[in-house]
Amino acid sequence: MDDNDDLITTEQLAAELSVPPSRLHKARVSGIDSPPFIKLGRLVRYRRGDIRNWIASKPRANSTSERG
Repeated sequence: MDDNDDLITTEQLAAELSVPPSRLHKARVSGIDSPPFIKLGRLVRYRRGDIRNWIASKPRANSTSERG
């Protein structure tokens, strides 16, 4: 299994993105701007390759006042 298939928890992803875990929980519930995730029973996991693709797909802004 390569590192694109590695699964990480909400807490691990939150630490890597420097956001609180609650931000990821809210995004999953609302479906707005949520990184792709997988459900394994009641567990939520994120695949590293999916997260890399999700970040790469985010638009780049020309200033901090633009929505991104």
